[in-house]
Amino acid sequence: MDKSGPEPESAPAPATPAPGSTGSAVHFLSSEWIELLGELVPTAGGGALRLGQIVEGAPGGDVAYTIILGEGANGTRRIVPDSVAGADVVLVESYDTARGLAKGTLTTADALRASLIKVRGAAKLLAVNEELLIALGDALAELRSRTAF
Repeated sequence: MDKSGPEPESAPAPATPAPGSTGSAVHFLSSEWIELLGELVPTAGGGALRLGQIVEGAPGGDVAYTIILGEGANGTRRIVPDSVAGADVVLVESYDTARGLAKGTLTTADALRASLIKVRGAAKLLAVNEELLIALGDALAELRSRTAF
């Protein structure tokens, strides 16, 4: 029997982890995603930085957390969910910007140049701790393969 008209749209396929990754995909910015990010945060390297993140307009509401990088992590708590209290620097961005950064379709430098990220606190610490931020970027790249966007 011939169908007339366009095919009805089907629901998007469920997210699956990329080949080589383990476990099932976690939803971007969920508590599980933030916990997994904490497991991947680099603790080695010179310096220490408490980097706060506030993502505005996420599907479940605004999301805040602090990543503790470098020597400040001392192998224990590397992420503080639901808070940016005590962060040296806080980055504030929209959900779309955060998603682009996490997916790797937007660079932090481009987002800053386009004023898509607001920086609060000691912004100079971002430059001083460049090695830690590069390592954080590597952790986010690893997390990307386990994330459902």
